[in-house]
Amino acid sequence: MKKTLIASALAGSVLLAPITAQAAPAPGTPNIPGSSELSSSIISPETNTVIAQTNAFRASQGLPALAQDARLNATATAWAEYLALTNQFKHANLGLVGASAENIAKVGAVEHAVGAWENSPGHRANMVGAHRSVGIGIARAWDGQIIVVQEFGR
Repeated sequence: MKKTLIASALAGSVLLAPITAQAAPAPGTPNIPGSSELSSSIISPETNTVIAQTNAFRASQGLPALAQDARLNATATAWAEYLALTNQFKHANLGLVGASAENIAKVGAVEHAVGAWENSPGHRANMVGAHRSVGIGIARAWDGQIIVVQEFGR
């Protein structure tokens, strides 16, 4: 119950934050939220990278691209930030209507998440599933690793 309340509070704080697209940061300055603060933006160059890599993988499998979904982005972002703030690594069960599957990764660079999922049967199945939309959340963990959450919708 406590975890659900914390996750709900985080999701609420993200939903109240403005949703804006950001320009790509200068080289060497990634735009990844720190573990001590929640991000003020859900869509970033890093989320777009994960979506582009996911859609490229789906295309290689003869599947249509997934559309980016703002609700799923908010949920994925809240969960990534919760995992970073609490030093946990587990799947969420936030009960979001429309969410049908989830992938999570803890990687040294955002660009490595999709490749890791491609090589894992369960994660791969999620990426090639009959989904129509996707949301991505990214946060930096206490140890410097990056947590990437991918929520799928139908």
